[in-house]
Amino acid sequence: MPTEGHLSFLPQDETAVTTKANTRIILKFFINNLINSHKIKEYLANKELRTYLTLANTVGNQTFILKYKSQLGDLTHFVAEQNKLAPKFKAKLPHLFAAGGFISSRALEQCTAEAVAAYKSQLITGKKILTLAAGIGIDDIALSKVCEELIGIDNDGDLNTLAYYNFEAVGLTNIKRLTQTAEDFLQVNTQTFDAIYIDPDRRDGAQRQLLLAEHQPNVIALLPQLLAISNQVWIKCSPLYDIAMALKELPSISHIYVISERGEVKEMLLQISNERTLEPTIHCTDIGATEIKTNRFTSLAMPDTSNTLQSYFFEAGASLVKARRHHTYAASLDLRLLDKIVPFYTANLPHSSFMGKCMAIKASFPINPKQIKLYLKAEGIHQINLKARGLKLDTKALIKAIGVNEGGEDFLFLTPLAGKPIAVHCTPL
Repeated sequence: MPTEGHLSFLPQDETAVTTKANTRIILKFFINNLINSHKIKEYLANKELRTYLTLANTVGNQTFILKYKSQLGDLTHFVAEQNKLAPKFKAKLPHLFAAGGFISSRALEQCTAEAVAAYKSQLITGKKILTLAAGIGIDDIALSKVCEELIGIDNDGDLNTLAYYNFEAVGLTNIKRLTQTAEDFLQVNTQTFDAIYIDPDRRDGAQRQLLLAEHQPNVIALLPQLLAISNQVWIKCSPLYDIAMALKELPSISHIYVISERGEVKEMLLQISNERTLEPTIHCTDIGATEIKTNRFTSLAMPDTSNTLQSYFFEAGASLVKARRHHTYAASLDLRLLDKIVPFYTANLPHSSFMGKCMAIKASFPINPKQIKLYLKAEGIHQINLKARGLKLDTKALIKAIGVNEGGEDFLFLTPLAGKPIAVHCTPL
């Protein structure tokens, strides 16, 4: 279990506080975190904690709290939360879960998935790395395996306590975590770093903020200070953030990575340096169960449009669509575009390494509920994955009208083909 000597809960230099008012505010904040973190430490130090977790999992949270609240106090709520989060924790962070780590609800929602963090550790390099707004530390764990020293900064004392416990649970000793704001740390810092990674908080209370200038910390305001101590600054952005927004907010982006996992965009990662670039290189990556597919783009292209379907149907991957490089990618493979407003393509040859879905076309017909229903019945299909793009359709009403359930291996794509709506039945290769 982590020892108290590991953590630093107060500002590292009193010169960081310039007024009595600021002193009172900052001290109150850190004292509160100190008290709360001591409580978290007590929970983690309890020798029966694992037994309580097993018990809560067996009898259920409600029964566990009612039975043990008087005996264990607030520890029952900590145990109940861990038990509630366990399935999602195991799915998103399997190695940390297996090592006996702990998490909080908000940290689990906001943290990087282990597979994505491992991929980023291939990009962010250097002997000495600084992470700001470091959170529960999943990126820290991945980055610490490729550097000699990592310093993580976060202003949440409870989170830092859990993070240190988790670092030791997975056997890492080269991470130092400080309980400070990024601004306070940078005000007194005298060190330089090979790379800086920052994952700003996108929430302001219950509201989600989209622009980097609205995040905490304000990355845009801090960027000159960051580039003064490192020539490699990496910023994690929301999957809702847009490349156009990034280019408008930031002066010089070297690389933009749009990262998806199993077809779902997880984040956009920006690399900033002191060297000016006219246009950033765009990288689109999808992390699958067994392989990682990635493509880089420095220019745009448009594939030829087809008026007819060929043998195979292609749906571009989520990261390509997010980066608006799906048409360029399709052009590089000599695919034919169904319509410029959709990321669907066709060809006479399959592509086993295609970044997205590559499927065999079984049939195509007009989008008519009765005709679709008769076709599916004749084919013995009781489940279908319905995907509509580029058309104004009520897919839920259509599913109900054709009388099948959603799911299974078959796909029905509803799309314009050269401007005319069409339904395309496809199956996996």
